[in-house]
Amino acid sequence: LSGYTQLARKRARLSIDVPGGLQEYLLVQHYRYIVNIDGLEDPQAAAPLACAGLTTYNAVKKIKPYVGSDEHVLVVGLGGLGAYAVQWVKALLPHANLLVADIRDEAIEFVSKLVKIDAAVNPAREDPVKAISEITRGEGVKAVIDLVGLSQTIGTYLKTLTTLGVYAMVGLMSYEATIPVPYIIRNEIKIFGVYTGSLGDQHEVIKHARKGLVNYVKVISKRYRFDEEEVNEAIKSVAGAKHLGRVIIIL
Repeated sequence: LSGYTQLARKRARLSIDVPGGLQEYLLVQHYRYIVNIDGLEDPQAAAPLACAGLTTYNAVKKIKPYVGSDEHVLVVGLGGLGAYAVQWVKALLPHANLLVADIRDEAIEFVSKLVKIDAAVNPAREDPVKAISEITRGEGVKAVIDLVGLSQTIGTYLKTLTTLGVYAMVGLMSYEATIPVPYIIRNEIKIFGVYTGSLGDQHEVIKHARKGLVNYVKVISKRYRFDEEEVNEAIKSVAGAKHLGRVIIIL
């Protein structure tokens, strides 16, 4: 597992394995896990770069070797992760066509203000497989980044892939899914999981943010104060998917 720090067999994930997700100070086990963010104009807005920004960066890095010039990349789910994913696609795969899918028009509009979207699909109003086939002139997409992870999204968007396409599973909204096995085998589709990113990836994310390759400030749609009322409001907002982009809590 050399280099894959996020997959270490002995790990202590904050708020999952150990408490302390909302505490003011954290004890870091080794100084190498402290990442220098000097040069970032808004340290508060930069916080999600260590989670959503990192995870989506890793996803785009994984699909990059498979995507050729003028091929299509589809990002499914335009919430807090999607707002970063579309930017990484444009930054790391400038030669590719960016397609997006979400059931909320306002989410599509939000990410459209961050980068140029080549085409968008709202599966609440149209058959996404048919729509994507028409957009790609029957070719299908070369890569899907699924930031939702529901059985419905996996079963649906696997069928939008072209031959030798790749499917990056990021979202964790279901425990199991039914997949179109014959389609995957006959087209030699690759499916892989993406779990956050490595320490090396994190340093790369900050480096790219310094260069302006990702607008981490515009992704933040609201900032909450660190008091009981606003923290509870923030959690309810996230649970109800009432916000766009990312929200943060300010100490």
